[in-house]
Amino acid sequence: MFEALSFEVGVKGNLISNYSETEAKIRVRTPQGVRYEVAEGKGPVNALDKALRKALLPVYPFLKEVKVIDYQVFISNRKGGTESVVSVVVVSSNGENRWTTQRESANIIEASLWALIDSFVQAFPKQTG
Repeated sequence: MFEALSFEVGVKGNLISNYSETEAKIRVRTPQGVRYEVAEGKGPVNALDKALRKALLPVYPFLKEVKVIDYQVFISNRKGGTESVVSVVVVSSNGENRWTTQRESANIIEASLWALIDSFVQAFPKQTG
């Protein structure tokens, strides 16, 4: 279907005006070749979601129907402080079905991206035979 190759997220913020900009870059391999996209979002996970969609929609237009309807982060190891492992849960729907994906990592952005990727993979029609 597709293979995630790399990602990058950048956040620029102004603490005085309480404003930030987030940009995500993603590179994926599809049957039509390697696709590289950049998107801005309301935060790092939203920007990654938008960049991933930009990369995949030209190849898999049915993913347009996939919507993230819930996103949750849980701390798996509370004793780790800022090094804690987090668990990211993404609930998605295509209007007909609903599914949940979950990933863990000490890097919240990485766990979020893998949960989003898993969500898109779950949306693919099931192969029979």
